Amino acid sequence: MSHFWVKVGILVGILLLLSVLILQNVASVVVNLFFWSFQLPLIVVMILFFLGGFVVGIIVAALAHTKSAEPR
Repeated sequence: MSHFWVKVGILVGILLLLSVLILQNVASVVVNLFFWSFQLPLIVVMILFFLGGFVVGIIVAALAHTKSAEPR
């Protein structure tokens, strides 16, 4: 089997798992943030926190890379 079909199979598997995650987390939750309170579907809150963590990780990795690339 070629690498292309392996990648397609992995992508389809990830999309299936993601669709199950979305379908199981459609309930609205109340989010209290400092002085604000609002309702969002749980999957939206999960995606926002995932993306926030991803961005923080990218920033930390970039800072570590630039710090290690500086001459001593």
